[in-house]
Amino acid sequence: MSLDSAPQSDVGQPRQQRRSDLRIKYIIPFPFDEEGIANRAAQIPHDILGPDTVVECVPVRNSITNLDSYYEATLLDAYITEAGLLSEQEGYDAVCMDTVSDSGLYALRSQLSIPVIGPGLVSYCVASMLAKKFTIITMWDKCASVHTVNEEPNQKNLLAGKEERVYARLVEEAQKRSTRTAPARSCSARRRCTRPSPTCSRASRCR
Repeated sequence: MSLDSAPQSDVGQPRQQRRSDLRIKYIIPFPFDEEGIANRAAQIPHDILGPDTVVECVPVRNSITNLDSYYEATLLDAYITEAGLLSEQEGYDAVCMDTVSDSGLYALRSQLSIPVIGPGLVSYCVASMLAKKFTIITMWDKCASVHTVNEEPNQKNLLAGKEERVYARLVEEAQKRSTRTAPARSCSARRRCTRPSPTCSRASRCR
């Protein structure tokens, strides 16, 4: 399904022989029907797309239940790789998978000469440019190394109908983590510390 109606006669032709539109294959990691595809497509913001950019949502032919084991991670890698493997021959200019797990990213990059973008990797890179440290807020409690707001995911409808509540909880959790007291830092009693930690036992002597 395409966000913009694009003629299909150009598919399969070399890029230099096609129109000037920028076609992006957006791989949906679940074998959704038209309604499910439309739900995913509706969450792509049109206002950030260029006038000649066409994003086409393409579901995988098969998938997993939830990405919570190495076995399912391997399967999802395979299904997304399969869905994107012929993207260059189909006339696409770039590929992106609709999952922060970046499943299939490196396999597709090894086989395609067009850009293959993983939203997870991009998010981490942007976060590292905006701050020295960042954390990850998740919607459900399946990982020990990230923080959760305990919202059970809906793979088909995503956040439809509960955006305000979930976004507010994500922001609240992020703010809570960003204002947490910093851990104590090691220092030398022989040097004057200009930024003593509030929890440092030597802080009063270092001032």
